[in-house]
Amino acid sequence: CTGVVIAASLAAVAAFAGAEREVPASTLVTRGAVSFVLGDEQPFTGLAVSLHGTGRREREVRYTAGKAVSYRAWYPEGRLQEEGGLGPHGLDGTVRAFHPGGARAFEAVYRDGSYDGHVAAWSRAGTPAFDCTYRAGRPHGTCREWHDNGSPRSEAVFSDGLHDGPFKIWESSGSLRLVGSARAGRPEGAWEKRQPGGAPWLAGAWREGRLDGVWREWDERGRLVEEAEYRLGDA
Repeated sequence: CTGVVIAASLAAVAAFAGAEREVPASTLVTRGAVSFVLGDEQPFTGLAVSLHGTGRREREVRYTAGKAVSYRAWYPEGRLQEEGGLGPHGLDGTVRAFHPGGARAFEAVYRDGSYDGHVAAWSRAGTPAFDCTYRAGRPHGTCREWHDNGSPRSEAVFSDGLHDGPFKIWESSGSLRLVGSARAGRPEGAWEKRQPGGAPWLAGAWREGRLDGVWREWDERGRLVEEAEYRLGDA
């Protein structure tokens, strides 16, 4: 009952000051997917707030007519940690997150709880870490990743969640490790895997998701150690 008394007191203060109503998050109850303050008959409109043990604000969720529409969260020392929109099925709209020092860490567009638009992430140093476009929760278009030192890590083309085009993978040193392509989620065309120093390791081609044509393998000294010819997977 203490929570009800606190909620009532906060509501009275807010009403007197003309401010947005704030209540402790612990005083909210849900009835049929609609949120109410314990003891109230009207769906809640305002901010539901929770605090860190230090007394600083930890999280606030904004409600309109009993429905959560947005949120914000803070680190214990008071810096903004995350903010974004909410809908009936979870995250909705633009969501942003920040590193403890305040630099941006993540930004994405959601719809009904899934990625649906541009998604990007950054390292604590401010360099790109990830960049991709999603459609209905699945990567669609060119997606890129970076190592912590800022050098490229991978680049691939997707179509509705499936690899569908060229891709490359790099070592943190910058040397190319793997290059190839895919079609509708299956390997297709020329592939080449390289040694850590960049020398050839394995090379050949795929067709319809199966090995096809001449495949060659080299050792770490660059000597050809194996060669085989395939026709749609059969040696």
